[in-house]
Amino acid sequence: MTDEQFAQLNHFTFKLAQEQYNTNFREYLLIMQAWWIQIFLVFCCPRGGVEVWELESREIEHTGLHRLTYTPLNVLKNTTVSSSMQVITKDSIDMVGQEVCNFFDLMVSKAQQGWDGCNRLFHQPKENPRPEDQFWFQKDVHGKSFTNVAVSKYAGLLKLLDPSFPRMKFTNGSVRKCHTYILNTSNLPASVQQKSRGHVSFRSGGSNLWRTTYNNPADSQIR
Repeated sequence: MTDEQFAQLNHFTFKLAQEQYNTNFREYLLIMQAWWIQIFLVFCCPRGGVEVWELESREIEHTGLHRLTYTPLNVLKNTTVSSSMQVITKDSIDMVGQEVCNFFDLMVSKAQQGWDGCNRLFHQPKENPRPEDQFWFQKDVHGKSFTNVAVSKYAGLLKLLDPSFPRMKFTNGSVRKCHTYILNTSNLPASVQQKSRGHVSFRSGGSNLWRTTYNNPADSQIR
C-alpha cells in the first residue's frame, strides 16, 4: 500500500465514522477505533494485530501540541538485531494530528478504571452509549479479531464504493509495509529503518539480516 492509498483509506474510514455519530454512536466508536488503529499501524509500524491488541494506554503520551509519542515498554516488542548482528532497541515514534490526539484522549478518559485490563487501550463500547455519558466503554477489551481487520474491513468497503481504489486485498501488514516503503524511498539509513520497524524475522533459526527490506539487497548496512 502506498502512502496515497493509505491516505484514501484513512480518510474514507474517518468520514464513515462521522456519518454514524448522530444515528448510531456505538458504531461511530467502533469505526473510530479502527481508524485510530490504521494511524497507529502506519506511524508506529507494530508487528501486527496482536501487538495492537495488547497496546497499553501508558505506552502513548502527549509530547507536544497535537503530538503523541509511542514508546514500546515490552522488551519483546522493541528489541531486535541489526544487519551487523548488533542488538538495538526500537526508538520512540511520534504520531501527529489533532484528531488522532483528541480521540486518544477520549478512549482514555471515557474508559472505566479499576478492573483487570483497564490499562489496555482498545475497550469495547457499551451497548447503548451516548455522547453525554460519563463512560463510553465497558469493562472489556476487544479481541484480536477486531484489531486484525482494522484495515481489511474498511479497504473492502472502500473497494465496493470507489472503483478508483485498487482491487487488491489490503491487510494490517499492507500498512506496515507502507511505513517501510516511505522510509525506504526517503533514502534513510538502514539503521533508522531497523529501529523504526523494531522486530526481527527468522529463517532456519537465524536472522535474515533484513535484506529483503531495501531497494538494494546488497546494500543493507548503508541504505
